[in-house]
Amino acid sequence: PDMPKEEKELLSVPYDRLRSSAPHGFIEDFMNILRRLANEGADSIDDLYREFWNSVEHFLDFKLAHLSRELNARKKRPSSRLTYADCFLTEPMKQGKSFGAGASKYYYGLQSVQGLGTLIDCFITVDELVFKRKMTTLGELVTATDANFEGYGRLHALCLSVDKYGSDTELSNYHARRITETYVKLVQDKSRPYFEREGLFLEPCLQSDTWHLKWGRIFGATPDGRLAGKPFSHNTRPSAGACKNGLTGMLNSMLSIPFEHFMSGSLNVDLQKKDFEGEKGLAIFSALFASYFNNGGLHAQVSVNNADELIAAQNDPDSHRDLRVRVTGYSGIFTDICKDLQDDIIERTIKEG
Repeated sequence: PDMPKEEKELLSVPYDRLRSSAPHGFIEDFMNILRRLANEGADSIDDLYREFWNSVEHFLDFKLAHLSRELNARKKRPSSRLTYADCFLTEPMKQGKSFGAGASKYYYGLQSVQGLGTLIDCFITVDELVFKRKMTTLGELVTATDANFEGYGRLHALCLSVDKYGSDTELSNYHARRITETYVKLVQDKSRPYFEREGLFLEPCLQSDTWHLKWGRIFGATPDGRLAGKPFSHNTRPSAGACKNGLTGMLNSMLSIPFEHFMSGSLNVDLQKKDFEGEKGLAIFSALFASYFNNGGLHAQVSVNNADELIAAQNDPDSHRDLRVRVTGYSGIFTDICKDLQDDIIERTIKEG
């Protein structure tokens, strides 16, 4: 109550893209830069990367400065009122003070790459079709996405045909590695002065939970061939239908990501029961995921439902009340979740089957 009006206004500025006018985050940055370079010109994918990272750097500077102001304001007015999140932290419970008001040695915020697979696929597609094969231009690609690819059937087919993140090809793995490694370094470098001065830092993260549905619903088409309104990729998982070289190829391509630097990033894996039946199937399953984790994999949660079973449950929920599925970062009863999410799970099951 005693905070000056000027300070209140300063702290009320939204710094989190989830709550700002740009909920799409880095994919929106990518599209804005693509439009600008379509007018100004670009010689290589490096030009697009340079502008993209400049935009991310600007956002991180803004967010860290705001978090610092907020932290210092809270420390000046320590509150003994605990939040829900404080109840999961040792020091706030011990001291009876909130996390943001002097009860912790370090203060961190999650800084997530939302729609990771979609973002990687956009870079791959532009690099492949515009700069390597020269089958289209940045201008044509922007015009086509603005039109939701209506009247651009050939170009849409080309965009869909490019091997994406999850296909385990040299180009797709290169872009997955380049994006995630650069992102980690940028977040860590930007956080370091704040960490050394006041124990504040951002933690790289790849978690999006079910937000990929909402963001996709309000966002236009993208160069990877995704149509307007369709979901973005979620968490660490490649986009639905991108894993053309099977489950082994998907897991191997994901090892391009330096998971040791990310706090969180769940992976939903949808398997067909028939592929892993019996002792032999169990041995294959065990060897496959042991190899993935031994080589640096972060996380996996497995569903073994087939699409027909999911569709039947959607049509007759009363007969399938015990059908449990992996949703995004958690499990849930299939008949209890909303239809949009049910459809998303069915689609990814069909495409991976």
